[in-house]
Amino acid sequence: MPAFRRLAAACLLSAAPLAAPAGAATLVPVAPVAGASQTNVFGVNDAAIVVGSFIDADGVERGYFGTIDGAYQTFDAGAGGTEARGIDNRGVITGMSNSQSGDSGSEPIFERKPNGKIVPVTRDGAQLYGAAQGLSNANDMFAGYYWDFALHQSVAFLGRRGQWRKDVK
Repeated sequence: MPAFRRLAAACLLSAAPLAAPAGAATLVPVAPVAGASQTNVFGVNDAAIVVGSFIDADGVERGYFGTIDGAYQTFDAGAGGTEARGIDNRGVITGMSNSQSGDSGSEPIFERKPNGKIVPVTRDGAQLYGAAQGLSNANDMFAGYYWDFALHQSVAFLGRRGQWRKDVK
């Protein structure tokens, strides 16, 4: 078989799964935080523990985690609102505070330890501002972005244990 025909056949065979109907998704209802006017889910771990934020009766965004039936614990990682964005299987949570500012350059990135201790995410001892997202269960690494004040742009990065590890290009 000429090379072109082999390549065309390989492309068609590899594209076949893309043309097949996708498996049905399952919608899982998540109970809202009690008394909240809005509840957002941003992350979930293998034990179905969800993390997110909610708007309380005073209009303040706060972080929470717990089971989807509404058995939640709430927390604040700083002033001006909190968003919990990711959780690993050990219960480490990542996110940002001052989330209601609307300015990633003023939103401190945090890691919340399973004992409740809030650890600021830093680079060379300086607080990073932006957001941290999900965590890897294999090595506790998390992805996020921080605001680079010198370049006036957001920069993707990887972090671990409250520390910036490297930028992602």
